[in-house]
Amino acid sequence: MIDFKGEKVGWTELSNRYRIPISTLVNRYESGLRGEDLVRQSHQGIGNKRAANKLTENDVRAIKTLLATTELTQAAIAKQFNVHQCHVSDIKRGKKWAEIKL
Repeated sequence: MIDFKGEKVGWTELSNRYRIPISTLVNRYESGLRGEDLVRQSHQGIGNKRAANKLTENDVRAIKTLLATTELTQAAIAKQFNVHQCHVSDIKRGKKWAEIKL
């Protein structure tokens, strides 16, 4: 259950209400989106133009460098940059920030 606009709702209910996959809602929530931003249909933009970015392009380059050149875990890297481990995993797999090259 999460607090959504002052109401306690579950992921399934929110997903059904706004016709957004649960995984998308969870990813948005973990990236810091709340309220209307959580259920907005269009989340466009790339790089530093993304509205809810916690990372800059330089941060992403540093993360990619750490992933390639150190034995640090994704969780340790995530902690350094104040993001969730799944975000570091998405960067590593090219699911997020694929436009940033080393």
